[in-house]
Amino acid sequence: MILIAFGLTVFAAAPAVADFAGSANTLSMSQEEMQEEEEMQEEEMQEQQEEKKEEAGQEEEAEEEPEEMEDEQKLTDIEDEIPDVLKYYREKYEDKYDYLFEEVWAAIKTSLEQTNCMIIKESYTQNDEGLFKGSIHSDFCVHATGEDTTLAVLRRYSLKVPFIRGGVWVTARMQYKFVVREKDDGSVSLLLRGEISGMEAYVTEEVHFFKSNGYLETLMLDRIRRNLENGG
Repeated sequence: MILIAFGLTVFAAAPAVADFAGSANTLSMSQEEMQEEEEMQEEEMQEQQEEKKEEAGQEEEAEEEPEEMEDEQKLTDIEDEIPDVLKYYREKYEDKYDYLFEEVWAAIKTSLEQTNCMIIKESYTQNDEGLFKGSIHSDFCVHATGEDTTLAVLRRYSLKVPFIRGGVWVTARMQYKFVVREKDDGSVSLLLRGEISGMEAYVTEEVHFFKSNGYLETLMLDRIRRNLENGG
């Protein structure tokens, strides 16, 4: 700014310099504030990202738990859905008793009589060590006759009934085969094999043999043990 007074020209430079310095200070202050704001914004963004990660992690954990529960439920459902035909099926039907060979032998025969099964074969031997071994075969025990009930009985006791188109089943039978062994420790082991058979009278006019589902074998082993415990 230039001032003219009393014929003198005076240059007033100080205010301009002051204004420049003030503007410089204002500029420098605004830059610092902007930097601070930027830093604060970055911190806020980082915090938001971390919060989002934590929330995402919690959601994943929340999702995993139901999946594990669903897997357990699936296993339970599978167990509940096991068909009745497979509940008693085993590769072997066997038991072990802490009774004398003669007592087990008698219990088997009593159990067959209680189920109205005749014995067609029985034999036992004694080895050099004095241990007994024997076998008992039952006759074909009839569980159903007639067209109305036979197929239902076969399906109840069989692992799989062969499909014969137009077939008519008229008898359902079961045969038991026992192998009894006396052990060195004085115990007696029993192995039981069962076989289902049925007469188809319309298409094939033959007796068909197929695997039992284990239900009747399981009942027989339970009956034998009960008879041993009851002394019969």
